[in-house]
Amino acid sequence: MKTLRFAFLAILASCLAVAPVAAQSSPGLKRITVASAVRVRSGPSTTAAVLDTLSIGVLLEERGRSERPEMVGDQQDYWYRVALPNRKEGWVFGGLTQAVDPAMVDDAYVRIATERLSRQDLKFTDLADSVTFLSRAAAGAESREAKGRLELSHLLMVQKTSDSIPHEERGKSPYREWIAQQEAATIRLDEIQGTFLVHDELFWKIADKYADTKAGDDLAWAAAEAQLGGECEGDISCNIMAFNYTRGRYLAGRPDGVHAALVVKDFVEYLESYITDLNREPTIYGTGPDQAEYVADYRKALDEARATFRKTGAAGRDRTIALLDEVQKLTLK
Repeated sequence: MKTLRFAFLAILASCLAVAPVAAQSSPGLKRITVASAVRVRSGPSTTAAVLDTLSIGVLLEERGRSERPEMVGDQQDYWYRVALPNRKEGWVFGGLTQAVDPAMVDDAYVRIATERLSRQDLKFTDLADSVTFLSRAAAGAESREAKGRLELSHLLMVQKTSDSIPHEERGKSPYREWIAQQEAATIRLDEIQGTFLVHDELFWKIADKYADTKAGDDLAWAAAEAQLGGECEGDISCNIMAFNYTRGRYLAGRPDGVHAALVVKDFVEYLESYITDLNREPTIYGTGPDQAEYVADYRKALDEARATFRKTGAAGRDRTIALLDEVQKLTLK
């Protein structure tokens, strides 16, 4: 499976101040922070005193706007006078926030989640802040569709944050504390690969919980693509069992799902390649397990895979079943 890698988010530089207040904004207008460590200042200027610092995804009530935009770093935007959740007021630079329709807050949360997951320039602190935000956003979202997407985004962000931690730094702050917190709920150490992985069953829990929503197929596919850990290498029985736990589980639950054809296509290619290698180098690729207890598990895995493929109408289904039959003849003698 794929592992994500990241670098640091550049902090915006200070520039010239702008003239203060413009007219009051419309009542009910909101803004949301779209960066970490957003400074709330006493005036519309980078030189004004810092009153507070906000994490990503904080909803603010817009109260006013500066008369003219200002360049801060490589962004030009207005300053906005806002009320914080604790009702204190201050100024934030517009480039670190976005306008939000109060009726579309869930969409804003999902948009921020998508943007953050796609970024390759974020450091650990920004990623960890995003993990906290997504946990909070998922709990506060009103629609089930948004909740499902945000719960998935939270797990993906936990994995992304974990992957950003240098192996040799795991025992140091702030990584040590974050790992300990996540190990209690979401991640485990895969001893073979030496990496922390989000528990794959957490992905399936989300997929099952929101299976009836429009996001259902996306959630199930994300669960199918979650990392299991360990390493099968060329072991056919291990690979088929892993398939049953991942893409096979997706196909069994969604035989005509968006990704069904891809599942069949990729598995046909895998089986054809394995059979070719086995016929060419039987001493290297072996002939399946030889201990009775493992043979029984292997047979069960083959039967489960065949039953899964029989459910789908995707092109290549019959070819896949025929290849599974051939693999069984070649590996169980």
